[in-house]
Amino acid sequence: GPNGGSCIECVKDTYKTGGGNANCESCPANTGSPVGSTTVTMCACNAGFSGAGGEACTACVIGTYKAGMGVSSCDGCPAHATSPAQSTAVTACLCNAGYKGPAGGSCTMCESGKFKANTDMACLPCPPGTTSTPGSTSSTECSVQCPPGSAGPDGGPCASCPAGEFKTSPGTAACLSCPANSNSATGSDALARCTCNAGYSGQDGGSCTACDQGDYKAVAGAAACESCPADSHSPAGSILSTACVCNAGFSKSNGEICMVCVAGSYRAADGDTFCKSCPANAGSPTGSIILVACTCNAGFTGSNGGSCTVCSAGSYKAASGDATCTSCPANADSPAGSSALAACMCSAGSSGLDGVCTKCVADTFKAGNGNANCESCPANSGSPADSTDSTACI
Repeated sequence: GPNGGSCIECVKDTYKTGGGNANCESCPANTGSPVGSTTVTMCACNAGFSGAGGEACTACVIGTYKAGMGVSSCDGCPAHATSPAQSTAVTACLCNAGYKGPAGGSCTMCESGKFKANTDMACLPCPPGTTSTPGSTSSTECSVQCPPGSAGPDGGPCASCPAGEFKTSPGTAACLSCPANSNSATGSDALARCTCNAGYSGQDGGSCTACDQGDYKAVAGAAACESCPADSHSPAGSILSTACVCNAGFSKSNGEICMVCVAGSYRAADGDTFCKSCPANAGSPTGSIILVACTCNAGFTGSNGGSCTVCSAGSYKAASGDATCTSCPANADSPAGSSALAACMCSAGSSGLDGVCTKCVADTFKAGNGNANCESCPANSGSPADSTDSTACI
């Protein structure tokens, strides 16, 4: 309305976002809004259309419907039913040709001996003396004999071949089973309708072979089996990629990729569990597959895969493995956890190199561990052999 005058609410299907004397604007095509709407987002898609509020709306496609206004998507018709585009109610869904049922309800096949050519008619009987398979869509499908894909006496009733069977010719003969490890849809009329099951590969209608170990196939048909990702495997006949599990020594620690167990860890069993760390003070090669691959580090001793104990003072162990610690040579000592012979230093009162230590002779001394020479006592004093301190010089 004009400034200073009377103001009238925006009518249905229009809106105005702010104050002022501007006119109300129309909602986008195929949308509507309540009286007094203040924003374009209040314009919701009409029945039969879907989309976000305030935006262009798309008509529901054939076989779908939308019953009310709003931002919801279109719903699919019940199985074996269809509807025109822009349908606004489930009752617009009518049973397809070959099926019967109430509008918007469940649909079932026309019985043997009947047919239905379109959505807006009932199932009609075949001419006298003829029959048809269930779900027939034309009078031309009516014949004296049961047609291919069905079995029964001449004149009917005919029963569609069940899933996993087929029949290629008309008549009273029974349906035949598909080859082993293959299947077919109900009413199949040719051997080629038998396709290999998931987990098996082969030509349609032919023999089907199980996927090898390390392969899988997720769908039915003639496609080849696919290989598992690197460093993983699966049982024979696998149907999903999730059947592929990491090999021992690998772990699925990065999405679908199997990563090798790092040094100092191992993984013994199939599956997607993480690699396990070796016991304390032990290590293993990259890709280890068993606990006993964990061996005690240099400077530690113990059985492979077990607990590791530090080499005590006065001993050493130079390599990883289950060997025991080796004692230092006579008159030499080393810190706990020593990993080399060079760690064995001559004890106080002895001197030498490379672990070959000789006791200090009389009138000399050596006060601490190490490779230093024995020192002579001060002039006019002496000490016993193997002295460990200058105080022994008297």
